[in-house]
Amino acid sequence: MKQSTGMTDTEWWNTGSPHLAEAFTAEDDPVASRVGQVAGETYGAHDPQGSFAFGLAGVLDGLARFIDGKGKQRPKPRRR
Repeated sequence: MKQSTGMTDTEWWNTGSPHLAEAFTAEDDPVASRVGQVAGETYGAHDPQGSFAFGLAGVLDGLARFIDGKGKQRPKPRRR
């Protein structure tokens, strides 16, 4: 984030949060509001290393399921 904007991740969120608050309110969707807050706190939305670790874990879990044969198989391409 710092390379592309000159701001830390926290500074960027602090700058963008008021705009998000205007576009989306808890009254519009209270469940999404609670889930978003808890997910951010749990998985470190303001922590680049935590976000990377969370995303990497999901990718690796998906690859493991695919390798073990438990993931969805890709359909074969159709010939025209």
